[in-house]
Amino acid sequence: MGLNKGGLDRFGAVAASHVSDDNVPGLVALVAQGDEVHVEAIGTLAIGGRPVERGSLFRIASTTKPITAAATLALVREGLFELDEPVDRLLPELANRRVMRRMDGPLNDTVPAVGPVTVRGLLTFTFGFGMALQMFMATEPWPVVAAATQAGLATIGPPQPDAFVDPDTWIAHFGELPLLAQPGEQWLYNTGSHVLSVLCARAAGMSYDECCADDCGILVGGSSGWYDALVALSDDPARRCQMVRNAQSRLVHEYSKQTLRRQVLAMFDEARTLRMATDSASSGS
Repeated sequence: MGLNKGGLDRFGAVAASHVSDDNVPGLVALVAQGDEVHVEAIGTLAIGGRPVERGSLFRIASTTKPITAAATLALVREGLFELDEPVDRLLPELANRRVMRRMDGPLNDTVPAVGPVTVRGLLTFTFGFGMALQMFMATEPWPVVAAATQAGLATIGPPQPDAFVDPDTWIAHFGELPLLAQPGEQWLYNTGSHVLSVLCARAAGMSYDECCADDCGILVGGSSGWYDALVALSDDPARRCQMVRNAQSRLVHEYSKQTLRRQVLAMFDEARTLRMATDSASSGS
């Protein structure tokens, strides 16, 4: 027996029933039996966005953060930057930071940062900028939230896959905003990973997708699913082949996967400890 029309019609109807503005805007569903494969591509990539296609790439939201952390630590291992190095050398846009006196205050009410933004601060989300619960409980958008939205940074709030800004423009606009907290003092979610993607690309001298395929694909799965998905970010067959050659070469000559995995886990343990300390301090104040 193979796939039959009645069953495929029901399959398509069930998949479509999950697509709506208050559930998911779009999806790709697949069913196969033997050599028979049937695919349903339904809806859009975002509300009001591009139609979903069979080959559409889907954002995996916060699951990308450990991938970015792994790529960052791989570049630390290569000696391209240090964990506690200020990022100014590669990201001059973030030098000489100013910090808001109050996170919900006016953008021009600032003091000098007591220290630089570091790679470790970006990895642990303690560099001074990101999402805080209070932002989403305010009756009116904080000035910094409104400014970030107007600048198209897409770093506060839900994912916005269609709101792409090229990395150099993104970091330039981000560098125009003050920090919300002094570096190292508070855990603020999300933005650290965005900044790291620009840092990694500049340090490696390649685009961030190439950096992930070269440095991170080996770490998270060799030639299996994760690596294939990362390499698939390139539509150019020659470029894909070069990524594979680079990754295979580096697998043989450079990486200890277990060591890097331990470093990633240790970094996230540190971030979790800092977040718990921040939450405890906030609840006690």
